[in-house]
Amino acid sequence: MKSFLLFIKRVFYKLGVDISFVRKEDDRSAIEMNEVDAMNRLWSTKELSNRFLSKEVLKRFQETLNILKEHHIDLSGRSVMDVGCGNGMLLKFLSENYPVSAQAGMEYAEAAIEVARELNPVPEYIVHDINEPYGVQYDAVISTEVIEHILHPARAV
Repeated sequence: MKSFLLFIKRVFYKLGVDISFVRKEDDRSAIEMNEVDAMNRLWSTKELSNRFLSKEVLKRFQETLNILKEHHIDLSGRSVMDVGCGNGMLLKFLSENYPVSAQAGMEYAEAAIEVARELNPVPEYIVHDINEPYGVQYDAVISTEVIEHILHPARAV
């Protein structure tokens, strides 16, 4: 029953409606877990970074490259932005497969940017909230495993 109620809550959050159920003190909604302070705490423990270095996630990054290749999308010589870059590993995969002219990673958790700089120091990293306008243009913008965490996805896009 609890998982069904959480599913309903997530559906309403995606529609921009905040509904609350009586819950234990240690249970947090997806919105609470994705607040910048919570994400900074999580990235500071390296727990999230380690999850994003798992074989499953690295396989998904490879699948992203495969999709680009299947659709004949060549990023060579292009500037690329990864929105919600986490630990920067997707940018590393991209640069290993395409000689991009510039690469940048955007993340709103500063602790994630610190991890990304350690693992992949080449890109420019920007601490920025996806819900706010950003005035710099790139030839290609990639964002994976991000939109499902956003309360108002249309605004972010």
